[in-house]
Amino acid sequence: MDESGNSKSKDSKFHFISRLKPVPGIGILFATLSGILFAISTSMVKYLDKINPFEILFFRSAVQLVIYLLLILYKRDNIKGSRDERLWMLIDNLIGFAFLGLGYVAIRLISLGDSSAIIFSSSVYASIFARFILAEPCNIISILCILIVISGVFLISRPTFLFGTTHYSYSSFDRTLGLALSLAASLSAALYYVLLKRIRKTSTTVAMFWFSSTGALGSLVVLLIQGQFTIASTAKEWVLLITNGFVGTAGLFLLGFALKLEDAGPVSLARTIDIVGAFIIQIAVFHDPAPWTSILGSVIIIFGVAVSVMRNYILNKMARITTKSTSNEPKNMQLEAVNSSQPISTISSQ
Repeated sequence: MDESGNSKSKDSKFHFISRLKPVPGIGILFATLSGILFAISTSMVKYLDKINPFEILFFRSAVQLVIYLLLILYKRDNIKGSRDERLWMLIDNLIGFAFLGLGYVAIRLISLGDSSAIIFSSSVYASIFARFILAEPCNIISILCILIVISGVFLISRPTFLFGTTHYSYSSFDRTLGLALSLAASLSAALYYVLLKRIRKTSTTVAMFWFSSTGALGSLVVLLIQGQFTIASTAKEWVLLITNGFVGTAGLFLLGFALKLEDAGPVSLARTIDIVGAFIIQIAVFHDPAPWTSILGSVIIIFGVAVSVMRNYILNKMARITTKSTSNEPKNMQLEAVNSSQPISTISSQ
């Protein structure tokens, strides 16, 4: 009965994706919308400045947890996941929680655009972790992309020994800490995406359920340690807290559909709207002006990520061509060739 239920849900999902595939640019549209939703979600963290960022993360994770639990019940998936992947899933979820927690705190300390741009660079750093964990190649282009991204982060940080003292709406200590946490969140996200590639047998729905569960439990533990768990005092705060959970989940769903409808390269490029949206919200909503160094640094980061993405996109295309050209070889040899040539995914999830 479980197998038939899973089969029906997969068939219906495949049918839905296959009906959308002929629509021109639908995958890019979904990726763009997901970037906009993620920008809105992060702006809510900035807006709810009277609520602890880990409390915001708790409510977002709780909403996601309920949604993914309902999907698991509908699809009749094994909620425990694959037995030999549970340890890796636990480690990956803890790293993912660190990524979100550090990112949420960083958003509070520095401008929305700066934090979003630095965190977005995670896909470039992933090549370093993939080299040591998954034994994937890290060539001169990967190193060059990392150097480009670091130069963009350097410009955003605006060191005083080059640019002099700059007056911000927040203290120099908060800015330094916010930049450091943004970079730590970016590195954590890169490690999270690399380890996520080891989880192949467990369904995405189950993996996201446990990721959300870890986020909710981890946030609650941090809040209890800090002694800062407070109940939202107004209806507006409650609405924004719950809405943030739905917005974040919708962004994940749209990103998932985009990856099924389009290659990872174009999807990653479309998701740069996340940074653009962050700067627009920063200036228009929070009235926080962006210095030219932040804008230029963000453009450099986007360029570095774009080069990395296109490299991976080309490698994937070449792998597919190689697979087609060796169609007469034994099947296990084909699979080995494809798996050894595919680089780590360069999609950043919020």
